[in-house]
Amino acid sequence: MTTTAHPSATEQHDLLNPLSAMRMAAIRFRRAVPNEASAALDVLERNGQRMEALIEGVLSMGRLHAEEIEAHVVDVELGELLDRAVADARMAAEAKGLMLAAEYDPKLLVRADRTLAASAVQNLLDNAVKYTDAGEIHVSAEASDDRVALHVRDNCSGLSEEELRIAFQPLERGRTRGKPGSGLGLAIARHAIEAQGGTIGAESPAERGCHFWITLPRSVH
Repeated sequence: MTTTAHPSATEQHDLLNPLSAMRMAAIRFRRAVPNEASAALDVLERNGQRMEALIEGVLSMGRLHAEEIEAHVVDVELGELLDRAVADARMAAEAKGLMLAAEYDPKLLVRADRTLAASAVQNLLDNAVKYTDAGEIHVSAEASDDRVALHVRDNCSGLSEEELRIAFQPLERGRTRGKPGSGLGLAIARHAIEAQGGTIGAESPAERGCHFWITLPRSVH
């Protein structure tokens, strides 16, 4: 049987450390040079951030594939998973002139890994804000007998059937290549949600807008 080697903690540090050092050097250099050099330094820092995000995403994907990230599923209130992510997304949305509405019962109990579930929710909200240039983003939750579904609806330019098919595959970005990002966020979110017994999906039912959702087991007592 063939096994795949995954970077150790030291090797992961070795991958990321040069980029971090490069970004810090760019920040220091900007303070010491004339304004006309700032644009070039901005490019250097921005691309350093993108490379750092890409490497971290690849490492996360590797850990998830290797099942090195274990889901610790517990009873958790929905508000614990959503409140901070919604607040951060609302701030980012308002900075773009967007509205973000949220409707859910924060006391609703689900069975989830706090860290993995919150990270996946944050990813969906970040994407909704990033790819919506006008209009509203709506976050909601609904409960059935044994599941809780979280819905994120936005007013982006929409996705084709092919783009929906590859949306959760790593490094696949469809027509979104003009926006910054690693192309790994949705793939990581899918693995994180599935690792704790949940599901994740997407549709683009109209000329504009996307609907992403996550389902998690409901805690029933």
